[in-house]
Amino acid sequence: MEKEEVRSRVREALEHVLGRNEAKAALKSDDLLEEGYIDSFGLVELASHLEEMCQISIPPEKLTRENFRSFASLVTLCVSSLRQKERSGI
Repeated sequence: MEKEEVRSRVREALEHVLGRNEAKAALKSDDLLEEGYIDSFGLVELASHLEEMCQISIPPEKLTRENFRSFASLVTLCVSSLRQKERSGI
C-alpha cells in the first residue's frame, strides 16, 4: 500500500470516529489528544478502525500519545506497521 493510500485511509478512519467536519479540523491539529479531538476511548476506537482499514495490527505498546498525536504521526504509525507486516511475511 502506497503512502498516499495510507493517508486516505487514516483520513477515513478519523472521519468515522469524529465525523466529517470534526475530522477536517483534526487533520490540522498538532495534538489530537491535547486539543480534545480524541480521548482514551477514542484512541482505542481509532486504533481499531486503522487496523481494519489498513489491514495492520497495532500492538498495545504502540497505543501511545506520541503515535496518536497528529494526522502525520498516525500515517507514520500505519506505514511503519505495514512495513513490519511486509518484513514478517504476514
